[in-house]
This record gives sequence, structure tokens and C-alpha cells, in this order.
Amino acid sequence: MTKLDALIDAYLAGDTLFRFVYKPATEELFLEDELDESDNGQFVYVPFKDARELYLEMADFTNRQAHDIEPVLYAALCSPSPIDKFEEKVHEIGLDDSWQACKRDYAARHVKNWLSQF
Repeated sequence: MTKLDALIDAYLAGDTLFRFVYKPATEELFLEDELDESDNGQFVYVPFKDARELYLEMADFTNRQAHDIEPVLYAALCSPSPIDKFEEKVHEIGLDDSWQACKRDYAARHVKNWLSQF
């Protein structure tokens, strides 16, 4: 697994309670809980996708679908629990691989942009 792949996985898996940190000097990745006080200043938090970003990504994915699929996915996005409903519809329609590739591409762009700061 490459450094970029590990950071993409951390970006996709992270949230407010499960944070990853990255040490640019050594290109190491850790869970926030693994740090101790002697590590101050050496690490940066890996960004993570929040619900708003995920929703916008889902809307973008929906816009790129065939005209018969687009309204089904939009209905899911407009329902209560839109993220769960969207994932269910994507699975029912058989777009799992395409959706996972889209999420990974978005994450790769975001992580590469973030890495350019170091």
C-alpha cells in the first residue's frame, strides 16, 4: 500500500471521534489515540469527509447518471436519512463499484491537495 493509498483510506475512515494524524517528516500515519505529549507539533490531523461533503459528492455522482437513474437517486437524497437511502439505492441499481470509485477519486484529489501543503 502506498502512502497516498493509506492517507486516502484514513480520509475515508476518519470522523470527529476517529481521527488520524500524519507525521510529514517520516510520512507515518497514526491514530490520534496513539500520540503522547512528547509528540507535540510533529503531527497534523488528516482531514476527513464530513456529511455535507459526502452529500455534495452524492449529488455530483447523481448528476452524472443516466436520465432514468438520476431521479431515483435524487429521491433518495431528498428523503429522511439521505446518505443511508442513497447507499441503498446505489446498491439496488448495481452502481456500487462506480460509486466506490467516485468516492475514492474524490478522496484522492482532496488528499493530494492537502499533501501539497507539506
